Amino acid sequence: MQEKFHHITTADRETLEAFFETRGTRLCNDSAGAALLWSPYYEDAICRLGDTLLVRETFPGLGTVYLPPEAGNDAAYRFLEQESAAQGERLLFFPVAASDLPGLTERYPEAEVTPMRDWYDYLYNASDMAGFPGKHFHGQRSHVNKFDRLYPDWRFEPITEENLPDVRAYFEDHAVRFRKDESETALAEEGCVRDFLEHYFAYGGAQKSGVLYVGGKVIGFSCGEIVGDTLIIHIEKADTAFDGAYQKLVCEYAKLYAGDAQYVNREEDLGDPGMRQSKEQYHPVALLEKYLVTV
Repeated sequence: MQEKFHHITTADRETLEAFFETRGTRLCNDSAGAALLWSPYYEDAICRLGDTLLVRETFPGLGTVYLPPEAGNDAAYRFLEQESAAQGERLLFFPVAASDLPGLTERYPEAEVTPMRDWYDYLYNASDMAGFPGKHFHGQRSHVNKFDRLYPDWRFEPITEENLPDVRAYFEDHAVRFRKDESETALAEEGCVRDFLEHYFAYGGAQKSGVLYVGGKVIGFSCGEIVGDTLIIHIEKADTAFDGAYQKLVCEYAKLYAGDAQYVNREEDLGDPGMRQSKEQYHPVALLEKYLVTV
């Protein structure tokens, strides 16, 4: 009897890391950190089928979606076709990277392919984020310079067992003061980040995380991981009451960690106009497309 899906836990972290290293898409979704961080909301689950790992999510507004297996893996696709048929559901693949499309459309020539612009990832040169060089980044450099003048007692350091309580306390304050709305998605994100900080080391959060202080007060933190040649930022929170806090956080985080990467992925904008404008102002070198493929 073939193994069925089980909901992922931190015990699956190494399995997920090994799997996503083979994907090579640079998408934030193709990372263990994203899968684990958001698993309480998206109900991420995996199934081992021979040498293949199959990934399933429950996506709001869509229902059950699967990450596309490697092109030509007939057994994996037949398994998913049977799974969806048994559940009486359409077979949906999401997120589908541009590199996945040829194999999918060859297997399913009648499939509907829908670009999901609100979910496109923003990809940047790592060196740009670490230094904000050239005319394009004059605005970002100005914010960083102003931050340095206003708050000379700043410091940026990795998150450790010693300062983790500071980060947790900061997040609780940030969640109240900067909550945009009471939507299900916003509250879900809050809950996922809270759980991540509560079980920080089990999540592997110590890989690439940092906290920004002014004096003895936390004013921001970032958490992410490197997959292949890309530093993927999963969490980025800063106190906008401090002039230039976000620019400083982006810059210092990249200085500390992006030396091991060629690119930085700051994830999607979810269709939020303010977030889209902000991400565009950092001059991405590419938007990583994501598609919904409906069989």
